[in-house]
Amino acid sequence: MSKWMRLKEIVVTTPLGWIPTIALGVVLRNLLYRSIFKQMGDSVFIQDGAEFIGTSRIEVGNEVHIFRGVRLDSRA
Repeated sequence: MSKWMRLKEIVVTTPLGWIPTIALGVVLRNLLYRSIFKQMGDSVFIQDGAEFIGTSRIEVGNEVHIFRGVRLDSRA
């Protein structure tokens, strides 16, 4: 993974990762996380406090729920 991609992940996920779910967090995360994931399906629910590494290689399908405390790491 390039340093540029990791920096992009951090810039997008850090401010959004802690916006509470009830305060439009899910909507904002869906909109902006699409720019860093390889693919992101419809009706994806990502709760605050989830952590992602190597998002350029992570594909999220339709109607997926990712809850607080989950860490997805695709580093090879």
